Amino acid sequence: MNSIKFIHNPEAVSRLIALWALSEGFLGGILHMARVPFTGLVLGNVAVILITLISEFSDRKGTILKATVIVLIVKGIISPHTPLTAYLAVSLQGLLGELIF
Repeated sequence: MNSIKFIHNPEAVSRLIALWALSEGFLGGILHMARVPFTGLVLGNVAVILITLISEFSDRKGTILKATVIVLIVKGIISPHTPLTAYLAVSLQGLLGELIF
């Protein structure tokens, strides 16, 4: 019988949260300042991949919400010129990620 093996790695979760925060802050800020079209699609895809990996490597409920708060704080510090809709998008991604996973 094949059993599902759950992976729990808090160090990997911390690194994924940091990668998500930096991608939102730096990559989002650079793409926004350069006025690149479809910035939201690029950042959304990166966020979905990282949220999925965070849920895979964590066994605690609420980890994605905690990660979302950290990402929002880092995003606000790194790129304060970002419009409020970007913060709303990150919040919705985190909430939906927590609900789905």
